[in-house]
This record gives sequence, structure tokens and C-alpha cells, in this order.
Amino acid sequence: MSLKDFGVLDEKLVFSTRSKFLQNYQKEADSCYAEDIQKVLQDDWFIKRFLILTFKNEDKAVNMLINALKWRKMFGLRTFCDNYFPAELFKIGALFLYEEDINGLPTLYIRISMLKKVPEITEILRQFLIYHIFKIDEKADGTGWTIIADFTNCGYSAYEHLDELRFVIFVLHHYFPAGVDCVIVHHLPWVLKALWNVVRYWIPAKKRKAVKFTSGDQIYQYVKRENLPDFMGGTCDRDYKKAPMGCPTARDFGIEKLGLNEETVKKIINLYKEYL
Repeated sequence: MSLKDFGVLDEKLVFSTRSKFLQNYQKEADSCYAEDIQKVLQDDWFIKRFLILTFKNEDKAVNMLINALKWRKMFGLRTFCDNYFPAELFKIGALFLYEEDINGLPTLYIRISMLKKVPEITEILRQFLIYHIFKIDEKADGTGWTIIADFTNCGYSAYEHLDELRFVIFVLHHYFPAGVDCVIVHHLPWVLKALWNVVRYWIPAKKRKAVKFTSGDQIYQYVKRENLPDFMGGTCDRDYKKAPMGCPTARDFGIEKLGLNEETVKKIINLYKEYL
């Protein structure tokens, strides 16, 4: 549920909730980023989104806000930057931010068929995804944003990613509440219909209506063709696979950051070779 769906939040309620936050956060201050605490003090949206999550319950909103701030620091959210991640993660083109949807909202694309279940890199892939969620959420600043999950060419192997999907839903609900305006599920094959029957129960009931299913040209109802990437029939020529300047190679990152040996790194890179 976004702010525009929830309705007007009284400024007095925001002020009161912020005051309660000031009374309670001190003992957790070292567990939070100073930048995040400043956002709570200066940015009403940071307060409002947790009031939406808790249906205007101030005490619950404060508790969930503090928990979210603690998680952001524990996860290391503000320690990441574009060139922290290996260049190959960008060049694969499986996850990226792109042009706005029909309502002018920024978009995050996830190409499900390109995901691989590789235990050695599960954590870095989570970091890569959450960093993109953080970026698009900061850009939207309370106006909402859209996830486009492309299931083209997916088969039964998609069931391997249920744990990751559940993790993402949990993170969005608890740590980025009221951020996502719409989730577009594109080309979900019939063999994965049961997947939705499982996943829908992980999504809060009031948010399920935000999930839209499309196939073929139906995607144009939500994103103009000129704003879509080529693999979805779009004509936008912005390079969604471009890696930022200064990124390490996957080899260097795997060995130096993840502590993997040369042979393991080569095997992992070969899994994605067809996309590079």
C-alpha cells in the first residue's frame, strides 16, 4: 500500500511519531547509520512509510522503524556503491534499473531465467539486489516504483529460487514499506502457476492487487515501448548491461572479497558465460 493509496497522514501524527522515535532510539544509536537517523529527523516520508505499514500505530511504527535502521547497518547497505560489485554482474543484464513506466515511476527489472542457484555467491547476489532496491527507493522518495519480473524462458528451475523470493518479499515489506507501487510478472509459464499460489500467501493481502500479469504486447499497458529494453520488445537503446567505471573483475572479486579459489571462480563464471 503506497501513500497515495493510504490517503493523507496527519502532520501531527508524523510529529508525534518522530518525538517517540527520539525518545527510544538512543540506546540503539550505535547500531544505526547516522545518515539514516538524520533522514528520520528531516524526512517525513521515512516516518510516514512505517505509519502506513502499521496502520497509524505510533508505537509499532517506531519499533519497526528502529528495527529497519538496525537491519540497514547490519546488512551494510550504505557501504555499497556501484563499483563495489564485479563488472560481470552488470554485464549479464539480469538485474538493472531502467526507464520509467506509464505512470512515470522508475523501474527495476529482474530476468528470472538468468538466475542461478550458486551457494558460493548467494550473499553477494542478495547484496547486489538489495543495493538496487535501495537505489530505486531513494530515487522514488515516496512516489513509488515498479518491479518488472520477466519469466520468459523459465522452467521448473525457477522453483529453486523460492527462498530468495521469500527473502525479497520480507525485506520489501519490513524494511522498505510502501515503496513498491506495482509488480509486473511477465510471461509466467503455465508450469509455474503453482509458484504464484505459494508466493501470493507471502505477500500481505492488501498488496496482492499491486501484482499484474502480462504476456506479449500486454506489457505496453504498463510501460511504453520506447521505454522498454530490447528483450521485451522495446526500442529503448540505453545500455542496461553497462558496468560502472572502476568495477573489479569477477575473478578478482571472487578471490579477494569472497575468498574463493581460482578453480571455483572459473566454474562460477562459466555458468554465466552465455550472457557475457
